[in-house]
Amino acid sequence: MGAVYGTSWSSLIDVEDLKKLPEPARAAYLAERSRTESPSGGAFGTQGPRRGPTDSGGAGSVSAADDAALDGLEISAAQSLELAGLVAEANVDDDVLALLQNELLELTFFLMRSSLAASYRRAVRLRDQVWDLLRRRPRAGRQRELSVIAAKVCTLLAWICEDLGRRAVALGHARAGWMCAEQADHNGARRWIRVAQSRMAFWSGEYAKSAQYAADGHNHPFPDGLDSYLTLLEARARGAAGAQQEALSLLSRWKNSSVYEADPRNEDLFFNLTLDREHYLAGGSLLLLGRAGDALDLLDEAMVLYNRLPRPRRYYGMEMITRIDTVRACLRRGELEAIPAIIGPVLEVQPTRRLTMLCLGIRELAHEISGTPYSKSAIGRELSGTIRDFCDRAELATRGDGQRPLHQKAGPVAARARDAPGGTAGGEGGTCG
Repeated sequence: MGAVYGTSWSSLIDVEDLKKLPEPARAAYLAERSRTESPSGGAFGTQGPRRGPTDSGGAGSVSAADDAALDGLEISAAQSLELAGLVAEANVDDDVLALLQNELLELTFFLMRSSLAASYRRAVRLRDQVWDLLRRRPRAGRQRELSVIAAKVCTLLAWICEDLGRRAVALGHARAGWMCAEQADHNGARRWIRVAQSRMAFWSGEYAKSAQYAADGHNHPFPDGLDSYLTLLEARARGAAGAQQEALSLLSRWKNSSVYEADPRNEDLFFNLTLDREHYLAGGSLLLLGRAGDALDLLDEAMVLYNRLPRPRRYYGMEMITRIDTVRACLRRGELEAIPAIIGPVLEVQPTRRLTMLCLGIRELAHEISGTPYSKSAIGRELSGTIRDFCDRAELATRGDGQRPLHQKAGPVAARARDAPGGTAGGEGGTCG
């Protein structure tokens, strides 16, 4: 058949064929494939991981044709789903598990201060290490602990890919993470994933689903600090959906709840929110409800709390996203003179540091400030031009998942909030929220 179609026999093998091949034929196929295929570039122009699902040649692995059709990020999502399959089937000692858990913890801090490209590469390396260990069929207790790490690293990959503007890819990682968490029956991992899913649903305009994901996180109790995060995510989604009383009730619950003090020596500050991020999310929710004055108070407090944090515990995008929502609050209060000083640092952010959610925030702000009544004032027109220049320089063209470039029409949150009396658009930013 290979001669008939002018190709080698190995190129005609698909995943289903590979499942049925005897072991000698499978080994021959893998040897042929390794000779004829050149290493594919990673998502950021580097060679992909040395080990991982696509190298296995086993049942369910991604075929060569699939590799050709997918870019690095899409391949990583497919690999994560294959990893979830291994979890259901999979000798690791305490020292190895401790190293992996420590690497996961360090990865959460790394993501708070590093580029998405570097964070993505590090997360993929950790995922592949867990993959290799699961191949060894560890005993049940070890398998569960590895499955928890797998669930959490897939969640971080979903988060990173969402920040890169690749929502479809992010959803694949999130599904894999949920499968791993379910297999491990671990509520802590389930809560991580529900946070990420609520965030993704919100930014795709699925506010009811975003609220449902956040509410479901509370159905899986665990001794961590995620209760406040889940409450704030649900409040924001309810506010975006127009359910004002529900949103205010949730914000009241957050305000009256006890503060969880995470220990950064053995707990992450990624999902266990620092207080500046909590105040930022609460302020954004109040913006959605048209309460610009109350929102401004919380956003100002968020900046104070942010500046008090030691630098290693700061989210590098937190300041910029808070500034964007502070500008929105100032717009609603008619305080245009204060805006240039607030927005200035945002417009100086380098392209490699422009998270997708920062760009979304700037885009919504550009649309809002170009409308009435701001366009009637000289300072409003000047601000609108400056922000649009920034948007044009960013050159964020429409991506494969349908994301709009910065200069196009604003999204439903901004449109509805702009049309409401005293309303504005708020929301979470970058990896910050």
